[in-house]
Formats: sequence, structure tokens, C-alpha cells
Amino acid sequence: MVTCSICGYGENSDSAMICIKCGSELPDTRASVMRRPVTSLLSPDDLPIGERGRDHHTGPLSRTDIAVYVADAEQPLMMKLTRELLLGRFGTSKLEPGVACLDLISYGGMENGVSRRHAMLRRLGADVVVLDLDSTNGTWLNGVHLKPQQPVMIRSGDRLLLARLTLQIFLA
Repeated sequence: MVTCSICGYGENSDSAMICIKCGSELPDTRASVMRRPVTSLLSPDDLPIGERGRDHHTGPLSRTDIAVYVADAEQPLMMKLTRELLLGRFGTSKLEPGVACLDLISYGGMENGVSRRHAMLRRLGADVVVLDLDSTNGTWLNGVHLKPQQPVMIRSGDRLLLARLTLQIFLA
């Protein structure tokens, strides 16, 4: 277990990069790994201009489509969201059959602290909710830290922070 030098919380897992209680960066216990600074989100206005995200998505979206902009990508990932979409880094891991997944390894998921099964987007009728799946380094929606396993409704244009990887989600 790793103890946070800011708040003193001592129950962070050995692989955690961010304190689960206060969100502060934890000391690196693996000397061979280079770590990037923690991104802190208080509100979209606190972000540098280039990181604030987009005002809108250009292009058609059907009722079940979502456009996911990962980090500062110019083009979105277009996906169908009919039931659930698992967000994480999967690589060659065995996944549950029939579960749609967005593998964030090639978008810097590993380097940015994204858990293997980090978060879930779930469609509930016309609404979409996000759930943190007990991720090691946390999930934030528009700067608000999400409690694990508690669904929170998202709206088109909302920004998710999975550990230190930013996603912006657009819905129809």
C-alpha cells in the first residue's frame, strides 16, 4: 500500500498513481517507469485553451451513435451505443462475449493510468450514464470525481477524465 503525502491516506494500492481519497499524485514506487504530471480538472475554464474541448460535433449522429474524441484527436471514434460500452485497456485480455469495448491502449491508456476495466457507458432509454468500475486512478465527469459503481447521467459534449486520459463524448 502507498501512503499519500498530501492527505495521509494509506490504503492506495501499490500500482496507484493518484490517491483515491484526495486525487494527489502518489510517489512512484517503480523507479524504472517515467510518469507524467497529473492533470487536475476543477472546471473547463481552468484548462488551457487547447484542452477545453469542442463546442460541438460536426457530422451526423443517429439515436444510438456516440462520437468519442480521445485526448486532442481531431477525428472522433464513432461507435454504436445500444446497451453498454466498456472503457479501458484490454490488449489480449479475454472479454465477455457480446460486450462492446473501447480499448484505450493505443491512445496512451497505459501511460495515463487507465485501468483494464475502467468505466462503463450505459444506455438507459434515451439517456446515457457513466459508471466508474472501481478503477485504480479514478474517473471524473466535467471535473467532478465519480464514486465507484454509481451511475451519473452524461450529456452531449461532456468530458470524462479516466485517470489522466481525457475523452469528450457527443450524443445524438
